[in-house]
Amino acid sequence: MEQKMSKKKNTFFLSCYLEKSNAVKTEEAPIYLRITVNKQIAAVSLQGTVSPNLWD
Repeated sequence: MEQKMSKKKNTFFLSCYLEKSNAVKTEEAPIYLRITVNKQIAAVSLQGTVSPNLWD
């Protein structure tokens, strides 16, 4: 019996962003990495901070 191969398109995205809600206390915001694979999202803290004014 022959199996049909589905031609499902896989997607992969990386983005870095600041969690600005925490920036009020320390004036620096933690940096997060968001990984999206096939519409499933995971976020990971990069254990670093930066001033939101310097973030482009």
